[in-house]
Parts: sequence; structure tokens; C-alpha cells
Amino acid sequence: MCSFGPADGGAFLLQRRKRMKQALIVTDLSFGDAGKGSITDYLTRRTRAAWNIRYNGGAQAAHRVVAPDGRDHVFAQFGSGTFSPGTKTFLSRFMLIEPYAAFNEEEHLRSLGVRDAFARLYVDPQALVITPFHRFANHLREAARGSNIHGSCGIGISETMMDYLSYSERVLFAGDLADQSVTKMKLRFIREEKKRELSGLIAAFWGDPRFTQTIGYFYDEDLLDRLALTFANYSQSCTVVRDGRLFLAQQLAGDETVVFEGAQGVLLDEWYGFHPYTTWSTCTPANARTLLQEIEYDGVTTTLGLVRTYGTRHGPGPFVTEDDELTRLLPDACNVENDWQKGFRVGYFDAVATKYALAVAGGVDALVVSHMDRLEEMLHWQMAVGYKNIFPLSYLERFFTVEDRVVRGIKHVNAPDLAYQEEITTALGFCTPVYQEIESRQPDDYLDLMQTVLRVPVALTSHGPTARDKREHYHLW
Repeated sequence: MCSFGPADGGAFLLQRRKRMKQALIVTDLSFGDAGKGSITDYLTRRTRAAWNIRYNGGAQAAHRVVAPDGRDHVFAQFGSGTFSPGTKTFLSRFMLIEPYAAFNEEEHLRSLGVRDAFARLYVDPQALVITPFHRFANHLREAARGSNIHGSCGIGISETMMDYLSYSERVLFAGDLADQSVTKMKLRFIREEKKRELSGLIAAFWGDPRFTQTIGYFYDEDLLDRLALTFANYSQSCTVVRDGRLFLAQQLAGDETVVFEGAQGVLLDEWYGFHPYTTWSTCTPANARTLLQEIEYDGVTTTLGLVRTYGTRHGPGPFVTEDDELTRLLPDACNVENDWQKGFRVGYFDAVATKYALAVAGGVDALVVSHMDRLEEMLHWQMAVGYKNIFPLSYLERFFTVEDRVVRGIKHVNAPDLAYQEEITTALGFCTPVYQEIESRQPDDYLDLMQTVLRVPVALTSHGPTARDKREHYHLW
């Protein structure tokens, strides 16, 4: 049986250990929304972490944290441990920043009594900057897809990354923002390239009241001056370091804990997610491990894989265990339908997809299971341990491990191959789940089955939104 901690999870918050040099990597093994913010907050409090380091994603992150005193904030461009006084945030070069959104977020934090969020924010000079032109382009392209949307967050992540791959140093970086003349020059370049790329869509949507203001911004000559000033203010409000690698090496030299906070989920990874319903970001722990390897980090490194007790997906794409009844029974007030991602979908826990996520993530040391408090709302206590599929066995075995016509695993290739990933997407669309029930309806038995199927121990469970709602099953930190 699983070993639970004391009934009052808050007791763990009072236990203080001797500081140790350790890095905790928080990685979501699903499609996102597994509770990265809440867990990062807990680990930061629990270990008195000196740093939260963002190692992927950008301003589209929505990591909700509810403090024990009731303060509630959705973190995007500040580490989710920012409620802990003194804990600092470092946005690595793998992070995409959006200054306007950062100012809005800081304003909300200030209203909650956190008045030094910018003073505790440090940014790698090579972090890419999302501009309004990227966001506008994102909106136009996604609208043009009609019913074939990819499920974009509408922030401009994909456009920013595409520009970086196409134009390299000509795009905007955090290290540019202090110099308004450089910022304006790069903004003008980005604007003109987007106008050129989008000329057909601009013509198609011209006169459409949904995009009148959006298109108008491409022809607003004063906008560049306003943006350059705002971006310079951002650069002055936080600290854009000179050399990200050197800075990290200096800061992580002491005997302190650092929490690496991931974004999105491994099943949305740009290379190993189910293309094209993915994000333009590496969602595995690879970036965090790269940052540690670059500075020859000699502390203890622990990778934690996050999952919910059930599955969720915000937006389109394959979701084998999706269940309309469960979607109705388990609404999520923080994940509602929006213009870009559309509906929030719910299904049963998918051990097959999670095993795949574990494989492409390079393994984890332990699992963190969130939303334990919602098990009782589920009509069936079950999880998918296999899939059925009508395709010929010779076809299935290209993408899956199959036993007695039941899919037991999803194969992955070591070298990124988006054509292969898209074929997996197609095959998953014809899969139906094979469930194993937990007839006892006991939380310990549910976790035991999860550990047995995944072959990874559960170290921490979450039974509510605050740090006091966490239960440690054994100590890794």
C-alpha cells in the first residue's frame, strides 16, 4: 500500500531541514494543467528554495497558485514561488517574454502585497521577446484555419519562434530592450516582415470587424515609439543579466535549492507531441538538464513528473480517454472555453500516453499526482492501460507496442521526425481505451495501480489548491 503523510499536510511546512545543494525539475507529463504552479509553490516553501528557473514556454503559461492566506494569482512570467519572500526568478534563454503582460502580472502581484516582484526577476539577455506583431499574426493565421485550428493560446509564441528560426539575430531579445533605437529598428523589421508574410490574410480579413484594430496596428507609425519605451521600462524594472550562463553558474554555486519550473506538458512538446496539435517549445526536462550541464552543476538533481488523477486537454488534438460525462462532472473554473484554445476536455487517466511521456522525457525520479480531492466526483475509478484499434496489425506495430491486438505502448523515435509524429496523431484518432477499474475506490489502491503500471513511485500528492493540501509519501528533497 502507498504510505501517506500525516492528515494535516501543513505539518510538513513546519519541518525545516539543513540546506542542501539540489535542483528540483518540475515537468508536466500530460497536455498541461497538471498543477505546476501549485507544486512549484509548495516545493519553494518546503525547501526554502532560493530560485525558480523557467526553462521553457513563455507568457502563455497560466500557473495558478493559491496561498495559505487565500491570495490567488496566475503566474506566467514570474516564478510560481514568488509568494515566498526572497525567492528569485530567472527566465532562461529558453523562455519567451512579453513585457506588456509582465507589467499586468506585476500589477496584480502588487495588489496582493508582493511589491518586489520585479526586483526579484532576472532575465537572460538571449530570451526572445514576443511583440504585438507576433500576437496579431498568430490571431490572423489561426482565424484563417477555420475548423482546422491547432489550439493556439493566441499569445504569439509560434510566430516568435518562426521568426527566430528564419531571421536569427534580427529578431528582438531581452538584451536589446535597454536601447530604444535598437528596439525600434528590430520592431520595424518584424512589422514589415509580418505585413509581407500576411499580405493575403490582411486582404482577406480587411473590413472584418473582428480584426479592424489588429490590422490597423500594422500601419500605426507611432506604435513603434510606444513599444520601444514600454520595453525599455521593462528592462529597467527587472534585471537583464549580461551573461545568462555565467550568472546561473554564480547563483547556483552555493548550498541552496533551486526549482526548475516547466510549462505546458510533454504531450504538447514541439518534437514529441502529437503533431500538429503541439506547442513551439521543448516541454521535456531537456532544457533544464542542459542549463545544469552547461554550468557543471554538482548538486543533487531530482526530476518530478506531474499528472492529474484524470486526464485533461485544452484545445483540439488526439485525446483517447476523452469522456463527455466526465467533462460534465469535472468542470474546471480556471480552464474554460476561450476564443483560441476553445473547449476544455476531460477524460480518464491514460497510462499508455503517460508511459510515452516518461520515455521521451528521459525518465523521472518520482511522480506528483494532483487533484486527488476530485476522485470522489468520478463515476468510475479507472485508468486506460491499453488501446483498441481497428487498423491492421502490421500498421499498428509501426507506431505501437501491441500485445494480443491491444496497444500497450506508443513508440518514439530518437531523432525528431514530425511526419512520424503526425502519423501517430492519425492512428490515435482511431484508438479507444481499454480500462482497468479500481473496484475498491480507495485512493491508496488508485495510486498503487498508477505506480505499478508506470513503474515510477509517487512522492507527492495534492488534495487541494494550497501548500497545506499537499501530502508527502516519501522524501526526495
